[in-house]
Amino acid sequence: MKTIIIVTECRRFRFNFGETLQAVALNRVISKMGIHCITASYENQKADMRYWFLKNIREYGIRGLKFEIFRLKNMKCFVKRSNQKEYFEEILKKADAVICGSDCIWYEKSCNSIFFLDFPQINIPKIAYAPSLRDSEIVDSSFEQKIQKWLEGINYLSTRENEGSKIIESISGRKVETVLDPTLLLSRKEWNGMDTGRRMKKPYVVMYMLGKTKLLKSTISQVKNYYKGRKLLWITMENNNGYPEGEGLKNVGPGEFISLIRYADAVVTDSFHGTAFSIIYHKPVYAIKRVVSVRDKYDHDCRIKNIFNILNIHSYYETNEIIDFEKSKIDYKDVEKRLAEERKKSKKYLQNALK
Repeated sequence: MKTIIIVTECRRFRFNFGETLQAVALNRVISKMGIHCITASYENQKADMRYWFLKNIREYGIRGLKFEIFRLKNMKCFVKRSNQKEYFEEILKKADAVICGSDCIWYEKSCNSIFFLDFPQINIPKIAYAPSLRDSEIVDSSFEQKIQKWLEGINYLSTRENEGSKIIESISGRKVETVLDPTLLLSRKEWNGMDTGRRMKKPYVVMYMLGKTKLLKSTISQVKNYYKGRKLLWITMENNNGYPEGEGLKNVGPGEFISLIRYADAVVTDSFHGTAFSIIYHKPVYAIKRVVSVRDKYDHDCRIKNIFNILNIHSYYETNEIIDFEKSKIDYKDVEKRLAEERKKSKKYLQNALK
């Protein structure tokens, strides 16, 4: 049986839903092809552990346990973790191929050559599956120079966003595929097998915001007025700075994250994966531009816009924009047709690369 190593982020002490769910999804997709699949996470465990202990140890201890149990339960092998390039080189000696992907591992402000599979001594097929640059442009020209060299060693190139593919094509001079995030390759039925059941019996709208909620008062007010009688539920995250309405939910793990979206009447989010799971579960979704601070408004972030353009969805809003709830209604029959074509194309890319 072939052995494939996936190099990505699946960190033990950072509780990022999208990071964990994409890692689980790609591991499962490749395992279903009859391939022995091992996920290797690049991370600085000491730094992440210090960060973890500085937070509310009770909340983060419970949430951390839920994340780790979810990974152990839904992935075929233990996640291998290190911040040493030599470690990755050693495990790759026993592999038949290596894949980098997915999520924002190619983001210029936090990039590492390991995520570009820069292992010159390792002579196995190297595949990029759906890495994201996050933004629609590269600001630092020195970053382009670095990755131009790293890209030469990758046999199969793809990114998750059309904008990212254009950037990598211009740097590498090669054709670059745009493929789906791994979470969108799994069926709704398969995700159902990983959720934790309905948490809230009453009708509700779930809000999953990674940006500053106090800067989105208008959005929250509009949603509350349109969805009268529904409870507003928040998934509390470290970057949020207050919840003007509704109930905040602590200690939410990946299985509960899936469940909260699955049973919601609607979803409001500034997260790519909050959007992706809303699409999987055919939910009315109102995607809002993320606002981290007055200075950083994610001006060039193209992740949610990209998947909406591919699937012909029109419910992305700028900060405090007036929401057109009627225009935002999604024809999921049409979306499923488009999504089926994209899944077919993405799986074909992966299968061809793994030959």
